[in-house]
Amino acid sequence: MNYLMSSRLTLAFGLLGGVLSSCGPPPPPPVELASIEETDEEIAELVNKALAELRLDLEDPERRVKLALIYEANDLWDEAHAAWVHAIEMSEESGTASLGVQVYHRALCARQMGEIELAEELMGSAAQLAPNLAAAHFELASMKLENGELEASEGSFKRASLLAPQAPDPIVGLAFVRLGQDDFKEAESLARRGLAIDPSLKRARYGLGIALRGQGRLEEAERELTLGLGATRRSISDPLSKRLQSYKTGYQSKISRAVNLVNSGDPAGAVRLLVPLLDAHSGDEALLNNLAVAYTQTGAHEKAREVLLKLILVKPGSFAAYINLTAAELELGMNAEALKHGEAAVRYGPEIAKTRFVRARAYIAYKRWNEAYADLKKAVQIQAEDWIHHFFLGEVCQELSRHEEALRAFEQALLLNSNARHIWLELGFSAAYTGKLKRATEAHQRAAQFQGANDPRVQALGQLILGR
Repeated sequence: MNYLMSSRLTLAFGLLGGVLSSCGPPPPPPVELASIEETDEEIAELVNKALAELRLDLEDPERRVKLALIYEANDLWDEAHAAWVHAIEMSEESGTASLGVQVYHRALCARQMGEIELAEELMGSAAQLAPNLAAAHFELASMKLENGELEASEGSFKRASLLAPQAPDPIVGLAFVRLGQDDFKEAESLARRGLAIDPSLKRARYGLGIALRGQGRLEEAERELTLGLGATRRSISDPLSKRLQSYKTGYQSKISRAVNLVNSGDPAGAVRLLVPLLDAHSGDEALLNNLAVAYTQTGAHEKAREVLLKLILVKPGSFAAYINLTAAELELGMNAEALKHGEAAVRYGPEIAKTRFVRARAYIAYKRWNEAYADLKKAVQIQAEDWIHHFFLGEVCQELSRHEEALRAFEQALLLNSNARHIWLELGFSAAYTGKLKRATEAHQRAAQFQGANDPRVQALGQLILGR
């Protein structure tokens, strides 16, 4: 496959592969797996099925595309790139409208192979062939940004944003362009625009942190940079994205599917998917941690604890394991063990909000309010957008008679999650204790509506408001 390494584009059409011709040699044989022995069994089975289909009609561009997508979906980059060369040549002959999308995918594979120059050249061609393909403009902009070509990347990011106005990623890309130009205020504005679309976008948090640091706002910058830890650049979906996802199989794909099942409210399905993987992958951190989370969400806290204890033997520095282990032990009433493992969570991840949060919950179990307060204040500082941190901080502030601060915490929690109806009752108590009777009365009415007027604590709040 050496010819693939040296091919370059000279025109938007033509010279995209250099393998087939309209009246010359027959179409090449399908691209096969380089190593069957090292390939996941399920992936190999899927590939072999696609190969068998393609051998029935080597001139079918659709079957060529399917094989290329299967290789790409399962990170077999060399095979994917070679298969896309064949698919593109076949599609070019048939004049398909999806040629630009196929060139886009070939470019992605080339980049994964380390062929950076070829990848950028191909992506530029994809953007020309498919001028309305936002994904191609975004990837081209990202490549140019990595090469320091700020002006060129700016134009492509703007084009991508125009074509995909609901995607925050091109806007955040523009923020990084501004950072490269030392325009920190505009970079901050753009990063915040991206976060307004997707508050969970870590790359936006990281860019915002750099912009704030550039303006000398160091405390704010530290928080945002912490929230942006582990940020990776995402892609924009394209017409083949869903199909690509459908071909993902094998071990890593199952891990991803399990995470999606948990997030979509089916942890039992995740358990069924992950348990059979234990024999072959008993030491894998991602498998054990995700299985524990799935067990926890099904209420199987003892099983979750069993899995997590195995995990910390394999990965003694895994703060994620200690976070989940502490939470499971709190549910089981194992408070001493929970506090011990909460301490370990903070030791291995002191700047991670959830380590502070679970240790605070362990302190709360022992009514060590001041220590819980310190941890929750730190959790809020690190991850202020999580309502549960504010809610627990409010409860601890109530125990410490810090009623003004408790009220602020409950108000913030309610602002972040208006569906958490139980907040109203605690907010009402704090408002009453601080003499804000109008707010307390409103909260009492809401709490009575959600929890019932006969609820003992709702009645107690009513008595407090009346001064009885």
